[in-house]
Amino acid sequence: MKALLATLGLVLVMTAACSKKDDAPSQPSGDAGDAGPKTSTLAIDIRGSIDVTMQITGDTLTVDLVGRDMDFAGFFSAEEKLHAVGRVEKFPESNLTLYTGLISLPARPASPCGAQPMSIALSLSQRGTNTRVAGGLTVYCADRAIGVPKRVFRISGSL
Repeated sequence: MKALLATLGLVLVMTAACSKKDDAPSQPSGDAGDAGPKTSTLAIDIRGSIDVTMQITGDTLTVDLVGRDMDFAGFFSAEEKLHAVGRVEKFPESNLTLYTGLISLPARPASPCGAQPMSIALSLSQRGTNTRVAGGLTVYCADRAIGVPKRVFRISGSL
């Protein structure tokens, strides 16, 4: 639980650092009026990139992710399509939108998790109408996203 709170705290700090008042405004995310998917290529761990396609319907989120340009430490391979289903949480008191999702992968003996299944928690945050998002993919060696994370991949960029 402490690790989850620490990760969420780090995401919020990263979001504040990435938010600037002079960034070009975009449509607010997560509104029921969002018509089509949002697609972008975001930076992952600075040296790589990840293609993100988000479909928002009310407070429901579906996300497709495809990593590029880097080794993902054996957890998943570049070019592998990952699919997450999650939620959109709005925090009007802090003008923040949090996008969360969960990816479940079967055990991969060659991975750092060995014979255990993997759960990958997606979290991205966005302040106001800023196009910048920041967050990460947190890998757990378990069938649920609990316990001590095995690896955190940081994500940032503009949607």
